[in-house]
Amino acid sequence: MNATNAVYWPALLRELASAERAWNDRTVRYPRADAVPWLPFPRSQFIALLADAVEAAPVRVLAGQFIPATFLDVGAGTGTKIRLAEALFGLTGMGIEIVPEMAAEAAAHHLRVELADAFEWDGYYGADIVYLNRPSTLMEELEARVMDGMASGAVLMMVNGRCDPGTSGWTLVSREWGEPVHGCWIKP
Repeated sequence: MNATNAVYWPALLRELASAERAWNDRTVRYPRADAVPWLPFPRSQFIALLADAVEAAPVRVLAGQFIPATFLDVGAGTGTKIRLAEALFGLTGMGIEIVPEMAAEAAAHHLRVELADAFEWDGYYGADIVYLNRPSTLMEELEARVMDGMASGAVLMMVNGRCDPGTSGWTLVSREWGEPVHGCWIKP
């Protein structure tokens, strides 16, 4: 990494924490009644889960060069998890978000966050790693929608989940004990 794209980690981590805290004091109008307000997930646990997902993600090489895995955040908010995935592991980040103001803030950071409803979106197939942290009270239905849409070999990072993908033939990468379900699985 050269000096022009080096990350000063203390500043980045403070900026991400500040961006997430700022939304705690705002009134957010969700276009869907089943939408769940932002759920914090400790950054250290996210990083550990992401490291597991990156290890398990498909590896692609083109003309002798590694192609970065794609990371999709379902319910990306302002894009803090995408920024972390890009900075830590060089992933190609993208997201979908239902709240226009949050998607706009992500775009202001030059992130690819599409304003979309997760129940209607059909782009899950294009992601190597999909991060899903309970953006809906209809979680069972959303989990099924996301999991069905993913490509074989893709990795699901699920936090606050309701189902266990392992019972549907997915390969377990890592899982924390207890409920709700936190872990990573590879789609068969």
